[in-house]
Amino acid sequence: MEKIFKEREVEIQLKNYFQYMEKFYGEEFAIKTTLTNYSIQQALSFFSKRFDSFEDSDIYSALLRRCILCNGKNVYVEYANDLIAENRIEELLEDIEVDYLLKQGLVMNFLNSASLTEEQLYERLKQRKGFDSSAENLKKIDEYFSHIKEKKKPKAKLKTSLNN
Repeated sequence: MEKIFKEREVEIQLKNYFQYMEKFYGEEFAIKTTLTNYSIQQALSFFSKRFDSFEDSDIYSALLRRCILCNGKNVYVEYANDLIAENRIEELLEDIEVDYLLKQGLVMNFLNSASLTEEQLYERLKQRKGFDSSAENLKKIDEYFSHIKEKKKPKAKLKTSLNN
């Protein structure tokens, strides 16, 4: 399986988290844990320390990748897929931050597919029309979020006579 289709660590942790929360507290509560006034990373870290090492961008990347991989049948996933295909990921992230229902729809999509393995997602994707465009959209997501990570890296200080 190509690297682009491989599950990331954040995806594995989200799957485990949502499966646990759904089993013990129900689907509605599992989804609501992400829908606070805090950032999504802070909200998840409130309930599980496994998200302390991740950033919001890691979690949003996982939610968007799942839109492509499982192609859930809700209007929010379709909207996200359209914007990803048009390479309007920044606009999509802005929408997620202000649209409670959009965020809820994407989280619900992830939760509903949490029981699927990486191989099952890949096989389903291969059987659908548009496999190549799905792979391209996954690359767009990875490129966008790797660009964000590059922006956040601290710049190395130049050694000057003042720094000595």
